[in-house]
Amino acid sequence: MYEIERQPSKHRVLIKFDSYADHDRTKFIVDLQEAALSVRSADRHFDMLADFTESIVMPQPIAKDSITLSDWLVQNGLRKSANVMTSITQQMQVQRVTERNEKFGYFETRTAAERWLDT
Repeated sequence: MYEIERQPSKHRVLIKFDSYADHDRTKFIVDLQEAALSVRSADRHFDMLADFTESIVMPQPIAKDSITLSDWLVQNGLRKSANVMTSITQQMQVQRVTERNEKFGYFETRTAAERWLDT
C-alpha cells in the first residue's frame, strides 16, 4: 500500500510505502505524476520525500519501471528527492534506479530528510 500527500505550500509530495505487493502500480505512477505536477512552483520545480521505512526491497519488475518513473520526475521539475530508509539494501537499490543522480538523497530519519529538502 502507499499514501501520497501533497504539500503545495512547500511544493512537495510525500510518499509513504508499506508494501509493493498490494497496490496497483499503474495507478501509483499516475497518482504520483498528478501530485507532482499539482505542487510545482512558478518555476516548475517540486521536491519529494519518499518514506521507505516500513517497506520491503522492491521486486525486480517494480525496480525496472522505477527507472522510467525517476527519469520522468527529473524531466518534469524534480529539484530534490529525500528518501528515508533504514536498509542499506534498499538504499543501494534506489541508487541504482536513480542512476546515482545527485537530486536523490538518502536519510535514516524523516527529520534529516526534511531538513535537507528545506535548504
